[in-house]
This record gives sequence, C-alpha cells and structure tokens, in this order.
Amino acid sequence: MANQTTTQSVDAPVIIAGAGPAGMCIAIDLAQRGIASVILESRKKDARFAARTNLTNTRSMEHFRRWGMADALRANIPLGPEISRDIRFVTRGNGHVLANFPGGVQFADRAPFASEVSLWGPQAAIERTIRERVAALPLIDVRFEANFTEFSQSDEGVTVSYTDAQGETKQVRGLYFVGADGSRSQVRKQLGIKMAGIANLVYGFSWLFYSPQLKKIMEDNTGLAAMTWFTNEDRSSGILAPQHSDGHFQYFSAPVNEEFDGNNWEAVRAKLFADIGMEFETEVVSGGELWIHSLCAPRFKEGRVFLAGDAAHLVSPFGGFGMNASIGDSADLSWKLAAAIQGWGGQKLLDSYCSERRSIFAWIQELCEESTKHVGPSYVREGMEENSPRGEAIRNELGQSIIGAKSREFVSLGAQLGYVYRNSPIIVEDGQVAPQSTFGDYVSSAAPGARAPHVWLGDESLYDRFSEGFTLLCVNHNDAAAEALEQAAQRRGIPFKVVSVEHADLPALYEARLALIRPDHHVVWRGNALPQNVDALLATVTGSGV
Repeated sequence: MANQTTTQSVDAPVIIAGAGPAGMCIAIDLAQRGIASVILESRKKDARFAARTNLTNTRSMEHFRRWGMADALRANIPLGPEISRDIRFVTRGNGHVLANFPGGVQFADRAPFASEVSLWGPQAAIERTIRERVAALPLIDVRFEANFTEFSQSDEGVTVSYTDAQGETKQVRGLYFVGADGSRSQVRKQLGIKMAGIANLVYGFSWLFYSPQLKKIMEDNTGLAAMTWFTNEDRSSGILAPQHSDGHFQYFSAPVNEEFDGNNWEAVRAKLFADIGMEFETEVVSGGELWIHSLCAPRFKEGRVFLAGDAAHLVSPFGGFGMNASIGDSADLSWKLAAAIQGWGGQKLLDSYCSERRSIFAWIQELCEESTKHVGPSYVREGMEENSPRGEAIRNELGQSIIGAKSREFVSLGAQLGYVYRNSPIIVEDGQVAPQSTFGDYVSSAAPGARAPHVWLGDESLYDRFSEGFTLLCVNHNDAAAEALEQAAQRRGIPFKVVSVEHADLPALYEARLALIRPDHHVVWRGNALPQNVDALLATVTGSGV
C-alpha cells in the first residue's frame, strides 16, 4: 500500500499514457480526489479528433455528471434541432424509409431510474468537453507530442520514459502507471500481454467529409437523422452520421468486402453516392480503412501497471459500447488508485479492477458480436426498392424485422445500467442474486455488486447526495448506529458520508434499511442493521484485509 511519504519522491502519483477519453477521465476523477497525474499524449494539442464515437450512453453520462461535465457536453454538441435524434433505416438517401427509431438512443425526458440520459453527439464534442474539464483542474499535467517508449517498475513505483516534440528522451516517475494508449497499446506490448477473442471480425472504413449540399438532399428526401443506415440491393452496409450542423458528416461502413480499398476516398465516395442515390459536392477531411475486432486482454494489471480502455479490450461498435466501456474502466479504476495512494485502500482493491471489469466486458462483448450480425446486408430483399405495391409490401415487412432485431441494440439500458460485479472480493454478498438484466431491458436491483437504484428527489438526483467516497444510505429513517461505521471510516481515513433519504419507492428498490455504496455508485453491502464488526466490513470493501 502506498503512503503519503512515498508520493514526495515522484513527479505525480499516477502517470497515464494516452489522452483519449479513458486516460483523461481517470485523471479527472483523481484530480477531484486531490491526486495529481501526468498524461503523456502522442498527438499534437490541436490535432483533429477522429470521427468514430457518436454516443455517450446513460451510464457514462452519470459519470460525467459526477465529474462536472454533463451540462458542458450538452452545450458542446454541434447538432442543431434540424437534425432529428432518430435512427433511420432507408434504402437510399433519396429512396424509401424502411424503419425509424424516434429519439434513437435518447429519452425525450429524464427517466426515474437514472440521473442522466444518453446523449447523441460526435467524438470531437466529447473529447473537447473532457479536455476542457482537464484544463480546468490544476492537478493534471498533459504533455502533448510525448511518445511513450518504455517503463520500469519496482516495489516503490514506476519510471516511464518518453520522447518529447524535439525528440529528446525524458523520464517521469509515479507510484502507478496506466496504459490508456489505444488499440495498439505499447504499454500492453511491453507487458507481454496478448489479447484473445476474435481478431478481424469485419473489415470496414470510416471517413469524415464536408457537404452542405448533402445536408439539403437528406432534409428534402428521407430526412436528416442523427444516424441513417442504408439497406439496398447493392448490399450496402453504409451509415451516415452528421457531425456538425454546418454540413460535416461521418460515413462509416462495415462489413465491406476485403477486396475494397477503404483507404481510397474516390472509391468510398462512389459508394456514398450510390447510398444517397445521386452525386453531390464533397470535401474530404480525413478517414481510412479499419478492422473491427472483438478482443480482450487476459489481465488488466501487472504490478503497478494497469490497462484501460482500448488498450485492455476492443469491441464491435454495433451496440455503442466502445468508448462507453472505456469510461466504465475509468470510473472503476480511478477511485481505487486514489484509495491506495491515500492509504485507505489495499491490494485486493487494486486487484479487483481486473476481475470486475473483465467479467462485465465479456458480457458486453458477446452482445455486441451478436449485434454485428444485424447490419445492412442481412436485410436485403429482392424487390425492396421497387416503386410498386409489391415493393411497398416488402419494405413494410422488412421494417418490422429491423425494429424487432435492432431495438435492444439502440436502447440497451440493460447493458448500460444492469451489469453487476458478481463474486468480487470487495463486495459483501447477502445471499440474494441480483436479477439478470438483458441487453435491452434494465432490471433495477440493490443486491451487492449492482448499481445503486436511483430516484429523483424533486429536481435533485439521489446520486447528487452521495459522497465522493463511501456513502451509507439510510432508507426512510435516521439510524443512530450509523455513527459507529462513520467513526470507523474516519479512523481509517476513508472518505465517508451518512445520507438519510425519505422516498416512497426506496424500500422496495433497496429491500433493506441500510446500503453501503462505493464511489462509483455500486452497492457493496446492505442490511437492516450494521454488522457487529464494522471494521471487518470496511476492511473487505476497501480491500485492505485488516
């Protein structure tokens, strides 16, 4: 376990390779807990963000709320009201609408079971928001054009080497090192960790381009939606997603025949013209081919070095869990690192990061692989583009098939909110197994390991009352015995808060008078009375074993 004297000999307690969403969110969470970090990022500070992610899901938005970024992200989304938030399946841009998912992945209003709703918006806006939050926190030192080269670790800490913009080799020292350096992670390679699963699941491409003319074409024909899927007799797998109200679009396609050159913009543009049904002016920005993988590292930790985000796992984008799974890693790992650095978290707490996140990712991975099968070519029907009664009948039938198959993918609340950290060494089981949510359906539960059930208290979220550390929730009563647990936590230096809340729905949701909730909103223990040995309870949930 680290201690306060050790931190005096390091440049920052935590060194992070990679300033993508995973790495930056770890740094943000640490900074809000008073822990400094250094981020090494190979990109230039003003580098354009890749057009990949378009969704910050409900669970990620709940974390963004904790990190002070949810409102800022909403303000930064560059998609105006003329772009509906629907997900729409069409034959071509000037063709027929096959199916429409109103609101797509978003709720029109707040939901009772969550403190936030999913938000549709491009990766550029997401990363801009996260970077703005990073810049506002003085404990985060981001070093751009810093290329990680190697690390060494000992019982006392980690030394990380990198080259700066001038090519000079430099070193930075910390207590812990996090490799959040993407799918080709050099940190993972130096650890000798090889991913397992399905490599090269499907081949495709993703391009960012500019075309105000296309915006007008879509508005005048099948409509301008947040995401348009093309399904036609060319066996298209194209997807169009506006990136800005000014006419910037992402054009993504997978699977694509491997003989097709996804790096050739002229060939890609021809496919785009075919999907829209006409030619129009375009100005290419950036893009290229990509392989979609479904892979996971066998371990996310070795000594004082951790893997997070795409460095730890890769998932099919069909399901919207790429970046969002990375945000989940950040939320799990960051408070555990802080606990170890501050002296109240033990080795089992750090070890639990791997076991908890790998088990959840395995479930998400399987569900996203299944969603990858339900793409454009799988819905091709002969005659589907005919302007005839026969063609209309085919499209009606096809539309029902699409809605049946894709609904769980687009509103995947079970996968977003219903995952449970089962058999975790820092969870105190109570003999009741949390009900299994499906990919699309969320079943609320307060069984240990599950995300704490949510309610609204007027305009305030229940989560807004929780501590940055541990929270003992007293359901519809004030518990005098809570003082014993609070005092024990204070002796151990654990950030702790007792919260008494009255709400008509809480007894049924929590099925207990007391619930102990950890910093990332997961229940670690519940009961109608505190155990006699509260120190043993705290030892378990903080992984200290003493």
